[in-house]
Amino acid sequence: MYKIRYNNVPSDISCGGVVMHNNNLTVNLYFKQLNDYHDISGMITIQDIQPYHSYAIVLDVGGKSKNFRQTYYSDFKVLDLNRLGSSIKMDFGEIALLYSPLQVAQVDTGVWSGDTHDMTITMLHGAYNSLTVPDNFIIESYDSTQDSKTKNVRTDLWDGYSITIDGVEQYRDRHNKTFIDGDNHVDITDKEYINVHIQKYHGEAKQKLNRECDNEEVFIDCSCGVVDTKRVRLDHGEGDFKIFHFGFTGDVTLKLGRKFYDTWNDYTLIFQKSK
Repeated sequence: MYKIRYNNVPSDISCGGVVMHNNNLTVNLYFKQLNDYHDISGMITIQDIQPYHSYAIVLDVGGKSKNFRQTYYSDFKVLDLNRLGSSIKMDFGEIALLYSPLQVAQVDTGVWSGDTHDMTITMLHGAYNSLTVPDNFIIESYDSTQDSKTKNVRTDLWDGYSITIDGVEQYRDRHNKTFIDGDNHVDITDKEYINVHIQKYHGEAKQKLNRECDNEEVFIDCSCGVVDTKRVRLDHGEGDFKIFHFGFTGDVTLKLGRKFYDTWNDYTLIFQKSK
């Protein structure tokens, strides 16, 4: 599913186009006036689009951009927010403002495997329906003054992962919001390791995802002992790994995430021994 959303608050005079080719996205933009700037134009290309990623298109007046090894002048540039945010752990919007005084658009992707592609382009500036887009794009509008009252686009695009231990399932996000409230106490008595089963879910909904395209790698980080693998390749939305706890008892933090975004689901477990 491809979607483009236009902000119905600004009245910028603009035009341009969007082109998808293989795994590459090219966006051409022209603004007759954009805040205090006049006749702003340029092209950006996102090469080899990654799943569960966010990209920002920001203003870079008089700058240069790169397109398939070719460097050209462009008043816009693209930022890979996942890569930039993996080290400094800042809000994506704040990261964009570190590199530019103005963000023009944001591109968010969800699952991106085989013929299944989910992507939403959110235009922060530009008139409604001012860009030429492929026929398979859904066109919508939104009110940026109501953003604080609505769900973030990534909430619907970025799927999550539940864990099941000893037949007890729990599903929580990185903010400790609970969707499936399972008991987080884990009995390690006479167990060399704890087996953890992963189940992929759609966003905040309790909808299991077990499609062929649900085959991404889930990155594992555990504060206790050793896990038998740091990366679990899902098979139809499911996977397993083991935690070798070495007899540790107490609070354990278990994080499930993705490359360049290591914490999407955050679990606090309590390892204990029965008397």
